[in-house]
Amino acid sequence: MVFPFLVLAVGATAVALGQTPAPTRPRTLIAGARILDAAAGVYLPPSFVLVEGDRITSVDTKQPASLLEDTETVDASGLTIVPGLIDAHAQVSPTDDLDADYFALMNLAHGVTSVRGINVRTAWGVSQRQRLASGRSLGPRLFTSGRGLDAAARSDLWLFDVSSPAVATDEARHQASAGVDWVVGYGHLPVELYRALVAAVSGTATRVA
Repeated sequence: MVFPFLVLAVGATAVALGQTPAPTRPRTLIAGARILDAAAGVYLPPSFVLVEGDRITSVDTKQPASLLEDTETVDASGLTIVPGLIDAHAQVSPTDDLDADYFALMNLAHGVTSVRGINVRTAWGVSQRQRLASGRSLGPRLFTSGRGLDAAARSDLWLFDVSSPAVATDEARHQASAGVDWVVGYGHLPVELYRALVAAVSGTATRVA
């Protein structure tokens, strides 16, 4: 049986010292939905979930005794709250007719709150991640690679052909400096080229997959 579900996308917002915090959003009480406890593999009974700003602050089977006046109540009876889903292998390439905002919203509508982009055009992927993180576009959190790296790469897959450790090093450093979350190697890369990729991004926030 397929159950309707409601996804709560919750994230933490860090505010640097000296910056003005964003106004706090009204509190929201989600009432009557059962909850999927994915770790235990069971459904919890209909509950009351209180969300303040970007955080879930309480989950209880009883309605809070007192609520502030700005709390909005959402009746979620008959729905199921599930953990945010992760698309761990998304391949996206910009085209003239691609509406990236539409696909981002469709992800959220189907419960996907995080996307791991693989073999993404480097600058475009980083710019999409920044748009989502800034709130200019509504969608899941995006963690992006740059262009995938492979030996004897197939041009129809838009992979970067890595022919030597020196080429691997240069491309990995280029992608890391562009701000990708990781550099992605494909199946034909020999061990020495993977070692070159790892060495090239050592000491940065970029990882190798």
